[in-house]
Amino acid sequence: MFWKNCTLDDTFKTKISPYYELMTGQQYGLSFTDYKFINYRYCSNKCLNAVTCERGGFLNTDSCKYCECPNVFAGLQCERLDNSTSGCDQNQLNASTPLSTLNFSGIETCNILITASIRMTIKINVTLAYLPTFNPCFEKQALEIKHRKDKSLTGLCLCTYALNVTIESEDHYVLIQYNGKKNIIMLK
Repeated sequence: MFWKNCTLDDTFKTKISPYYELMTGQQYGLSFTDYKFINYRYCSNKCLNAVTCERGGFLNTDSCKYCECPNVFAGLQCERLDNSTSGCDQNQLNASTPLSTLNFSGIETCNILITASIRMTIKINVTLAYLPTFNPCFEKQALEIKHRKDKSLTGLCLCTYALNVTIESEDHYVLIQYNGKKNIIMLK
């Protein structure tokens, strides 16, 4: 957990993207990774013959019958993409050359899985975004791009005006979640 930088000094510099610095110091609640660690530390031996969680989920030890899933995933074992609202065009894309383009706007929650061939990576470029401003920025507030290999980690969250933000995946798939809360939000 990181504390919000109140002094305007450079407490740390991220090597992945400077936009990660706008995510530090969130006090909205524990992250999924925090809950996962606590569950592992204090409850990992509670369930016998339990279900196996996929995609970085962890077992709900109250019932031992289903998993707690990271943002964007759903199902008893986190085996599927969470549902999108009806205004989202598609939820699965294949990364390709020439470029594929996604546009989001308005009041929607869209979950998209982008896949490439094994051993390939995916480059995402947010060309222009007018998103609500939250500081710090966290998941489910505007746009989250899960580009790291461990998809249970919170992805890069954008909650501001953004221009030409480029990020490359660490593996062959990327998850994008767009959360539009107002009609004035736009993303290309």
